[in-house]
Amino acid sequence: MAVCKVKKVNIFTHIELKNKIIEELHKVGCVQIIDVTSKLKALGLLEFNEINDIESNYALAKVKYCIDFLSNLKDKSKKSDKSLATPDKVYDYKKLSSLFFQYDYKKIYEKCIELDGNLKILKTRENHLKNIQEQLEEWKELDLKIEDLEGTKNTEIIAGTLPSKDFVSCLDELKKIGKEIEINKISEDKKQSKIIILSMSEYHSSIKKILSKYNISYFRPTLEFN
Repeated sequence: MAVCKVKKVNIFTHIELKNKIIEELHKVGCVQIIDVTSKLKALGLLEFNEINDIESNYALAKVKYCIDFLSNLKDKSKKSDKSLATPDKVYDYKKLSSLFFQYDYKKIYEKCIELDGNLKILKTRENHLKNIQEQLEEWKELDLKIEDLEGTKNTEIIAGTLPSKDFVSCLDELKKIGKEIEINKISEDKKQSKIIILSMSEYHSSIKKILSKYNISYFRPTLEFN
């Protein structure tokens, strides 16, 4: 009997067409049919749960989210570092089935969601610290610790910004309250004057009443992050 060259053919079809296809192949008379059930079972590909389009689209959306999120975190190599860049890993086709079961996209998705949330918290904190830095920069001439602005049991400290045109009028009214009031101008420009007022606690309400008339903007940096 002569030996002829043969080709290996894999046929994938719907289960209801299986018997009909086998019958037609038998009629040809030159095809050897091999049952690959054992091989599929060994690879874990025998029993796939049937999923509908909605479930598959939902799963693909999660995978896409993970890819996009992780791609944004990938370090971009500099042009001068091309020789040091690690090439993308290439997988052999035969290993794809094992890779499918090696990575659980659901766990990766949950981890990406967690990391995304943590990054947003850090970004919010960063913006908070930048705002504090900007506030403190405007008051760097004060040369005083933030904690010291709290005053004591018997003294009150008020720091704020007044319209420069109202500074003299405000100063005159404050002096009328009592002698135990110290008023210092920290800085001044054409529009605003930064002032700090040290007084006895008993004068606090009267001082604030006058300051409210001149639209003072109080200096109260929020150091805590919630």
